[in-house]
Amino acid sequence: MRRYLSLTLSFIFAFILWSGNLAFAAEKEVTQENVNAASFTAKPGDIFYMNKSSNTYFVGHVAIAISSTTLVEIIGPGDHPHTTSIQDFYNRRGNSAVKVYRYSDSSKAAKAATWAKNYQINYSDAEYGFDSLLNYETGKMYCSKLVYCAYYYGADVRLNTSYASIGGATLKISTPSDITSSSGMSLVYTLN
Repeated sequence: MRRYLSLTLSFIFAFILWSGNLAFAAEKEVTQENVNAASFTAKPGDIFYMNKSSNTYFVGHVAIAISSTTLVEIIGPGDHPHTTSIQDFYNRRGNSAVKVYRYSDSSKAAKAATWAKNYQINYSDAEYGFDSLLNYETGKMYCSKLVYCAYYYGADVRLNTSYASIGGATLKISTPSDITSSSGMSLVYTLN
């Protein structure tokens, strides 16, 4: 009888500890420390940011998720807008961290993703280059301009911008850090 009582009390105690851990896990904030790459799921409109490295030139690189597995991006001179898998984006990062930012309005983010997908299909021959930020039909595109235009035209969202002197002209541009520091964007995942 004692053995049965001891076993029953042990079971009850273990159950209380286990159920307490479940409640704690449900309340725990999702951070880079408790989420791994395999468990992270991208949403349409998420912005993938790679910080400065040898393959992202001087200011970093951004791409926009169009699904849970696919991004639209343009990398640099000689490149054109194309789709790539999120895994390939991670694999190219070298020593750079990859950070994922999410816009607060998922409906608008999804609209931006749709615009980016359609842009990639209709303007797949666009060349990497700089010109007016809002003129996407000229055939000149760069990574953060693609993301900026996706949110501007696809979702009516104004992300942050900067000014730069390019070829003797001062142009309104959007850099990767402009995109990620914009109102409504929040860091949701980091892969170091």
